Amino acid sequence: MLVSTAKRLTGGLSRTSKMPCPSWSTPPSMCRTGALYSTYKNSVCSSCYAKKGRSAYPRTGRARENRLAKWKLMDAANHNTKWVLAMVTLIHKHKHFRWFDAGDLYSERMLIDIFAICRATPGTQHWLPTLERAFVLHNKQHIPDNLCIRFSSPIIDQASSSYTFPISKVSTRDDVNCPATSIRSTCEDCRKCWDKNEPIITYRKH
Repeated sequence: MLVSTAKRLTGGLSRTSKMPCPSWSTPPSMCRTGALYSTYKNSVCSSCYAKKGRSAYPRTGRARENRLAKWKLMDAANHNTKWVLAMVTLIHKHKHFRWFDAGDLYSERMLIDIFAICRATPGTQHWLPTLERAFVLHNKQHIPDNLCIRFSSPIIDQASSSYTFPISKVSTRDDVNCPATSIRSTCEDCRKCWDKNEPIITYRKH
């Protein structure tokens, strides 16, 4: 598939200055579990970084909306395989890839599509942070080896009660181990978030 066709079918990839790789984002307003937590005063979703700064630019928002709309259109037409192939075309040359630098899993079907993309890009290490634990747990036996799923802790400074999956959390304390939010503004050579052997990544509150 031509790259131009893949971009047209998917809305293209997103890029952030912090990360060493491209990513894929959707509108934070369409988060399912995140929408519930956004009403909690001390939740990460109530002060979502994807709704502030450059992330709040109208152009950025339209791009995210377009990506989700493209996937929903393909899903409604049962053309998920075509969407998967288009994403593989855009991703396969990259060593690392992040899912959802904004937004979250829209449905279980989307997760299954992501699994297919990961399996079709074995040379790429994928990372997917999510609050949608039910989708993941229902399909945990199908998680590809090159995908690191991290359960996000929804409450700031909250300690996780389970390490069944790697987790990530946001902290205002001195337990931050993400160098991009503690000593510098970019990942540089750090790839901890993509590593399943790193049980917990702690980010400083934005």
